[in-house]
Amino acid sequence: MGGIKFSIIVAVAPDRTPEVIEWLKKQDYPEGRYEIIIKKGPNTSENRNSGVNEAKGEIIAFVDDDA
Repeated sequence: MGGIKFSIIVAVAPDRTPEVIEWLKKQDYPEGRYEIIIKKGPNTSENRNSGVNEAKGEIIAFVDDDA
């Protein structure tokens, strides 16, 4: 079936990260076909860019305070 198909980049304020992770765990994503990349810090743009550099998926999705 192949490797990682999509990457989910979490670039939210550090105090919201646990809430977002719990929500992601409840989603029905295909086993082994996604990765979750968590980037914490005050600058959301830098966090997203850093996450993109790490991503291995063909499709990239962002979860942040603006999305």
